[in-house]
Order: sequence, then C-alpha cells, then structure tokens
Amino acid sequence: MTITFQVSKGGNLDIDFCISNPINHIIQSGMHELMETHSLQAEIPGCYMYCFSNQMSAMTDKSVSFNIYGLKHVEDTSEHIDPLKCKIHELVDSMSSVKDE
Repeated sequence: MTITFQVSKGGNLDIDFCISNPINHIIQSGMHELMETHSLQAEIPGCYMYCFSNQMSAMTDKSVSFNIYGLKHVEDTSEHIDPLKCKIHELVDSMSSVKDE
C-alpha cells in the first residue's frame, strides 16, 4: 500500500501523519510534513489505519489531498458471501489495479 499526500492550505502547509497496524501499533509516522509518500507491506492481516493530525496547529484549519494505491480486497471467509458480491469485488480490484498503473 502506498499513501501520498500534500497539504494545500493552512498554516505552514504541514501536518502530522501516522499509519497503525491491526493491533494498533504505529508502524510509520512523520511530523510537520508538507508533501510525502509512505509505502508499506502489510505484515499482519486486517485493517490498517492512517491518521492526519493538526493538533500542533489547532488554531489553523488545513486542507489535505491524499491518494491511496495498491490496496487489495481480502475476503472474509468466515461467512457465506453472495457469488454476485464476490464478482463485484473482483471487478473493483481489477479496475483499481488498472487505475494504479
């Protein structure tokens, strides 16, 4: 997964950023970043969380643009999934990989 972001408005055009894994450990972080790209390989299956924080500049609003690339949909096999929904997820994944190229 790769996340790119840029602060386009507010204050010094900087923001704090972090990525947490499914067991809530911060695995990447940065402070006062203007524009950055962070890439990671998922070591643990599950949901990863990314967070932008403006806590250091609470008096100034910020505008942040970001893109996330390389996400893979992981099926939950613990319950029955409608075959049509499965095909829709496959199409979405295929379209995303074409878009990322």
